[in-house]
Amino acid sequence: MLFCINAHANTMIIDISLQGHLFYPSEIIVPANTSFRLRIINQDNTPEEFDSFMLNREKVLFPQRPTIIYLPPLAPGRYPFIGEYSASTAQGVIIVLDSNEMLDEHRPAATLNLSESKMLQQRKATQFLKDNNVN
Repeated sequence: MLFCINAHANTMIIDISLQGHLFYPSEIIVPANTSFRLRIINQDNTPEEFDSFMLNREKVLFPQRPTIIYLPPLAPGRYPFIGEYSASTAQGVIIVLDSNEMLDEHRPAATLNLSESKMLQQRKATQFLKDNNVN
């Protein structure tokens, strides 16, 4: 997963790709109470529709084009999303963690079975919180 910060707006931008009717990564970890953007690039040759009832978002993902979805600060929890046209395969979840659940360099991860990419994601999100004085 690519992770970058928009320096002008202090907004987290999270890149996701849709490839072979699958979202990569399918699990995204973000800090609670922090707005962010999903930038989804549909690498398939067919359109897809990003759909999440819990996020109250629907957006057509045109082939070979990036799409931005703006998300407000979210409470801790799991927020599933699907590609409506390929709902059996295009599935993902945004995992929102409270700041005390985010990885800290001085203590172990709250969940020990996280993959290295998820741990890296948490570290970057934690650094974003520190850099922007978010509690």
